[in-house]
Amino acid sequence: MQRLIAIDCGAESGRVIVGTIAEGRLSLEVIHRFPNGPVTIDGTLRWDLPALFSEIKAGLRLALAKHPQGIISIGVDTWGVDYALLDDQGALIELPYNHRDRRTEGINVHVHRLVAERELFFRTGVRSLSINTVYQLSAQQLQHPETLKRAAHLLTIPDLIHFWLSGVMKTEWSFAGTTQLARAGKPEWDAELMTRLALPTRLFSPIIKPGTRLGPLKAELMRELGVLGQPPAIVVPAAHDTASAVAASPGDPASTAYLSSGTWSLMGVVNHQAITSEAVRASGLSNEIGAFPDQGGTVRLNRNIMGLWLVQECRRGFARAGREYSYPELAELAAKAPSSGVVLDVDDARFLPPGELDDTMPARIRSWLAERGKPVPEDDGGLVRLVLEGLSAAYGQCAADLARLTGRTLTAVHVIGGGSQHRLLCQLTADACRMPVIAGPVEATALGNILVQASGLGLIASPQAGRDLVRASSILETYTPGRAV
Repeated sequence: MQRLIAIDCGAESGRVIVGTIAEGRLSLEVIHRFPNGPVTIDGTLRWDLPALFSEIKAGLRLALAKHPQGIISIGVDTWGVDYALLDDQGALIELPYNHRDRRTEGINVHVHRLVAERELFFRTGVRSLSINTVYQLSAQQLQHPETLKRAAHLLTIPDLIHFWLSGVMKTEWSFAGTTQLARAGKPEWDAELMTRLALPTRLFSPIIKPGTRLGPLKAELMRELGVLGQPPAIVVPAAHDTASAVAASPGDPASTAYLSSGTWSLMGVVNHQAITSEAVRASGLSNEIGAFPDQGGTVRLNRNIMGLWLVQECRRGFARAGREYSYPELAELAAKAPSSGVVLDVDDARFLPPGELDDTMPARIRSWLAERGKPVPEDDGGLVRLVLEGLSAAYGQCAADLARLTGRTLTAVHVIGGGSQHRLLCQLTADACRMPVIAGPVEATALGNILVQASGLGLIASPQAGRDLVRASSILETYTPGRAV
């Protein structure tokens, strides 16, 4: 029996989870669950990382007390693209920006004047999105250059937490791949690109592969958390949560697509190398790094799709209007609502920022419909169904593009993460993709985090062995095209 801790932080919540590998199965025990989200400071959206770390430490204290001397390692995964700036003493200069902050609006014009969008893609393999680190950091250089002058280090969010746990500054490869500042399919920063964009290369730490052991949990944290005996190792998983989630996708990578469904949706396939053709660039796909780069899972060719963020923001908008719903209640209302027949462009840029008092997500969606002379759903359930049908249409288009650009015959879509519990969305996805959808596991990110740590410690022999472990430990549901929910 081996026990490992996955710290899984999403844009809406975080968890400290103990994974136990025993008798051919991997079980998860959620020790501590806590909310997460941006805070507004002087009109900007930030992450309160010290508060987040306090919750992480609370979870670790509970986990290590429940399993004294039984935890062998700890690893952290989070959402992508965001970063923190530290001074020469390793202290935060400021609270990190949230990627939905409006500071990057229009920044693409500045960046592409220095490096054309086409060249940026060919160098990095990553689709240009305003949330990417390259645009965020360029905005910081233009708007607040003094912070970059003060900074001695730049760490991504999971790398910062790993630093606080271990005292070691490194950058994990799958997360580096989301920044659009690393070379396509390689664990190397593109120093020439940074220089052309006037971004300080001195800030960046060496890139390491998933499964790397950083060292033991720091002695001062051992004392603070009341841990006796041998300290757990800090083992870096695939620190980008999607890469960890895909590591736990039980499908055959040769014939299935994955759909990591949460606040963001990322849909793609696993390749042996980056594909940086003009056709891939024009299709809006990205080459991101997989969890097992030395074992045939080097690159994930995928597309960022807006995801359940739209439903989350609709729920907030409804609440502001005095109508409180749980997510299951919204799903039930959407299932009962008729289809409008309208395909919502879920990736319209207006849907990216959080809703505001006079500019909620429901209002934005109604405005999008009105501009096109499309019927507006009469009730909240109809609006949510419109979102779900828009998402499924985006998934169907992505599946067709993946098959066309890779030459593969895809036989199924594996939906992993929280969205795998949404029965209507899974059925709509099967219909739109015209192939079976296999839903589960729900806790794919935590499972993948544990698998990569276990692989780095030599407890799992191969990615296939990890997939076998997931299948033996999970309940999966299949949705076939045309089946009624």
